[in-house]
Amino acid sequence: ADGDFSEKKLVESSNAKLANELGNLAYRTLSFTQKQCGGAVPAPDAFSEDDLQLLAEAAALLPQLRTHVDSMALHRYSQGVSGLASAANRYIDVQAPWALKKSDPARMRTVLYVLIEVLRHLALYSQPVTPRIGAALLEQLGVPEGGGRSFAAVGEGSALQPGQPLPPPRIVFQRIEEVDEAEGGGEAPPPAAALTAALTAAEEAALVAEVGAAGERVRSLKESGAGSEEVGGAVATLLELKARLPPDHELNAKPAKKKKSKAAKA
Repeated sequence: ADGDFSEKKLVESSNAKLANELGNLAYRTLSFTQKQCGGAVPAPDAFSEDDLQLLAEAAALLPQLRTHVDSMALHRYSQGVSGLASAANRYIDVQAPWALKKSDPARMRTVLYVLIEVLRHLALYSQPVTPRIGAALLEQLGVPEGGGRSFAAVGEGSALQPGQPLPPPRIVFQRIEEVDEAEGGGEAPPPAAALTAALTAAEEAALVAEVGAAGERVRSLKESGAGSEEVGGAVATLLELKARLPPDHELNAKPAKKKKSKAAKA
């Protein structure tokens, strides 16, 4: 329903879409760039098909977003931006720049450059709906106030230049402590499944399969003794996928605390 709202759901949605999906992607990318590329925009090598596809998706999103605004489908605008952020999260997990720093540093720099350019587009697109977060992310990317922060800067013509200094990374959106509206006299929140856009049965099944695969990857990396950066990236991907499930889904349920059995004392 149009009036179906609770503070708890707002907090959960903000944490899933802003903290996990966008904020975590930005911090992972920029902190790794700070360490491996001297705190500057890396110089890319030849782009792969995957690189070009993601860059094209970022640039091509603007006309779609304008169509959503013109038709007053403002929720579609936010969903479009979130879709691009999800694509970037899948890209960083597949490309795994942390695994390339020794084997192929040129490829690592290219992947980081693509991610930084996509983050620039995400920041531009975020400004109309979350202006403070969009501005904070543009600051993290070293984009000065002015024309570089308008929609005229969408596309490769205003791309960040290799060697451009990047400020020290910081988290642009902190997770919000969850609110239990059932306490303190407020009404209990409506069903949590209303938080996310409704998934069809097929979409939910496919997402559950992705979560399972991501969980297996985390376990495999830990068992093989992989580095903390690689494991951290896999964990972040797992959390992002789980955040796209309805909050009341069994995969989002917190494990019950084990109670110590009371053994009979001799």
